[in-house]
Amino acid sequence: INRILQRPQNINTYYLEAVGRGNLREVKALFAIVRTDRRMDLKRNCVDQNERSALRIAVENKDPDMCELLIKNKVHVGDCLFHAIRIGYVPVVELILENRRSVNAIIQDDNPYFSSGTTPMLLAACMDNYEIIKLLFKSGHRELQPANNPLCYFNDVQQGDRFHTAFESATKVQLGCSGKSSPSYITLLYTDPMQYCIEHIKDLRRQANVEYEYADFYKQLELQTEDFLCSLLDQIRSSEELADLFEYRYKSCDQKDCTSICLPSNNYRKAICKMQLLDDANSNRLVKFVTHHYSQLALAYMRYRNTPFLNDSSYARNSMMRCFLGILFPVLSVLYLISPYTKCGSLIVSPVVSFDCHMASDVAFVFIIVSNLITKDVDRHYLGMLFKNKQNRWCVISSEPTTLEWIALLWILGKWVQEFEELYHRGWKSYFRDHWNHTDLVALLLMSVAIIFRGLDYNKRATYEALYTVNATVPVPSPFEPRMIADGLFAWAYVFVFLRLLSLTRANRNLGPLQVTLSRMMGDVMRFLLIFFLVMIAFALGLSELYWVYGTPKGKIILCSFGSNQTVDQTCKKSTILFSGLWPSLKTLFWALFGHVDLTQLSLSNQHGFTEAIGRLLLAIYHAIAIIVILNMLIAMMSRSYQITSENEEREWKFHRTEMWIRYIRKEAIRPSPMNLIPHPHMVLKKLRLFIQIIL
Repeated sequence: INRILQRPQNINTYYLEAVGRGNLREVKALFAIVRTDRRMDLKRNCVDQNERSALRIAVENKDPDMCELLIKNKVHVGDCLFHAIRIGYVPVVELILENRRSVNAIIQDDNPYFSSGTTPMLLAACMDNYEIIKLLFKSGHRELQPANNPLCYFNDVQQGDRFHTAFESATKVQLGCSGKSSPSYITLLYTDPMQYCIEHIKDLRRQANVEYEYADFYKQLELQTEDFLCSLLDQIRSSEELADLFEYRYKSCDQKDCTSICLPSNNYRKAICKMQLLDDANSNRLVKFVTHHYSQLALAYMRYRNTPFLNDSSYARNSMMRCFLGILFPVLSVLYLISPYTKCGSLIVSPVVSFDCHMASDVAFVFIIVSNLITKDVDRHYLGMLFKNKQNRWCVISSEPTTLEWIALLWILGKWVQEFEELYHRGWKSYFRDHWNHTDLVALLLMSVAIIFRGLDYNKRATYEALYTVNATVPVPSPFEPRMIADGLFAWAYVFVFLRLLSLTRANRNLGPLQVTLSRMMGDVMRFLLIFFLVMIAFALGLSELYWVYGTPKGKIILCSFGSNQTVDQTCKKSTILFSGLWPSLKTLFWALFGHVDLTQLSLSNQHGFTEAIGRLLLAIYHAIAIIVILNMLIAMMSRSYQITSENEEREWKFHRTEMWIRYIRKEAIRPSPMNLIPHPHMVLKKLRLFIQIIL
């Protein structure tokens, strides 16, 4: 060694070369000579032309013996722990952590290999190295970023800046999201990895909405996390583990088995059949997790656990029995009120029977509406209908709402109670997330307001009768008479009531995918209408500006005057100008899509030939854009929606029907309308006892 060092060579260069060659004896000799001869200017922490220290060279060479020797001689570790984690060499990482725990290690300055703010745990999580994360965890590393460290620039995803415009800031957030999406990190640090994954996916989606430039990156992390969720489900090995995971097998009250039914309280619903994990996954649209075969197996068990006789092999027998039980929903509801603990009384609590009863109730409500429309008679059932009495004077028929209308009112009140029950048990976020609840609310609001106007019209009957019989005249009704408004609201309400029946098709394997496709297409139509409205209003503004003057009385005189004496053609004067204003122009352009426009009405006299030519040109361009381009774009969008559903038909159907069945499994509304208007005797007694205790 002394002979070599006498050559014109830097001792530090020789030191780095010896470490690079892995010559342990020479490096030991160098350290020994330096300890005895202080004239030797050996710098243990020197670097080569690539800014690599001796320890880093040993780490990259995966030489644990050399690393151990250097660390024992108090070589500066620097970022060598990070490089060991980067290459995934576990023995070197373990060696460094044994000598120096480096709990507060962090990349603070500019580093060509690592971003500022990177911690060992964060880097190991991004590399998804289970062994290294485990070593770091044992050494005291817990979080992806050190707590209370002012030099840490990494912001947590949930508390970070909502507008990451700088490249450095966005890079740090992406690095943190990658670490938090690591399966190894999730497995080691969280006792409930599934719930964490669901919350993390929500954070990733929020971050993707903020940093939409990196939406694809966050989408990949979201898919990675959901795949990890499914891999956790694959680890289930028994029915007991499946029941523990989805929390549906509980013993409560004084029951000895899970098939018995307790009082219908909110706590009972949550204790017996939570299904909270599946509900959270469904509300966050985790399609792979929800449609996983184990998730569907748990759902199937919960559907038929109290009624296994409805799940036999005979499809015809099952259908007939379910129809029969659905028709008996009034009887089953009464039995549940009288004796909820018996087999007959608890039958309506079963998810399948409850669904059939609610479906039968909805069909009965539709049947009542249809029957009322068919059996109405104008002379007896239209309030305010006039007739001449024997004195040849006009009178008003004092008819009241029909019997079917009174029955329908009970159904409407029961529907309101049912919606409030669902809102109470599900919470307003989960309730309004279901689009079919929007349909229910719109229908109920329309019918409720229509009933109010019917009541106002009925109360004005005495005034009408006195007016008609005294004056013996037929008054001209106002276009906003209460009865007319009520009929208009009922007309729209019936549309939504019938559309609500489409939601029941989600349970059917053949009709369910078609209903999903229809929902997607409705979304396409709404987006299309936004674009189409902008195009239509653009042309409506142009055409109304061109023709508005001809819609005024003086403008018609100018248009219809001809000859030297300016004779006015009365037929021309009475003609309709299609584009006399913005609103008439919008209506004309809309019906023009269906061919309901007479082009002869665009003809003007010879004095206005230029205006007519411009108007016809605008209308032709509108047809070209609206029909050839925009309508075909709508067809393409709807075809794409159908293709998406057809390619994943089974998965889409399973996902959407799960949301429906969870509602019945969690017993959010047991009795259908109008039977839910009858108060539960047990609840009445409970409230009565509480009232007596308060008084006494």
